[in-house]
Amino acid sequence: MKPEYLVRPLAAERVAQAFPLIRDAVGRVSLEEWSRFASALTAPGEPDAPERASGIVVAERQGYIRGLCTYQAQPHLGHGLVMLVHHLVVLEVVGRKAVADALLSAVDELAERQGCRALHVTLPLTSEWAVGYLRDRGHSVETHCMCRRLKAEA
Repeated sequence: MKPEYLVRPLAAERVAQAFPLIRDAVGRVSLEEWSRFASALTAPGEPDAPERASGIVVAERQGYIRGLCTYQAQPHLGHGLVMLVHHLVVLEVVGRKAVADALLSAVDELAERQGCRALHVTLPLTSEWAVGYLRDRGHSVETHCMCRRLKAEA
């Protein structure tokens, strides 16, 4: 029997509970930095409202966060409005595809409600498993994202 995952917006009071997942995926980020970032995406209001263009969703099982991703609808020159997914993080080793399925299905629904025409997913370098998984879900590599830091880290 497949485990069921409850997918819902990350509540502001659970931001600290999600920190270990983000820390594992992003690396050098403090709880304060994560809290500041997450608070902008978990603002009060109707988290499931169709007009909500950005946020954080978590997949939970037995009350524990097993995965999360951030999302933001934004215009794209080639695709029109797209749903950009960052920080696709899955804690489960066995069954991680089920967690990712639950998260991405929820984001697909959000994207459709926003009128998005494509889903763009950026992955941390530690998520090598997700490349094949996303290809199996119909995703393809269309761009490469490169980063050059503009300010030295302290």
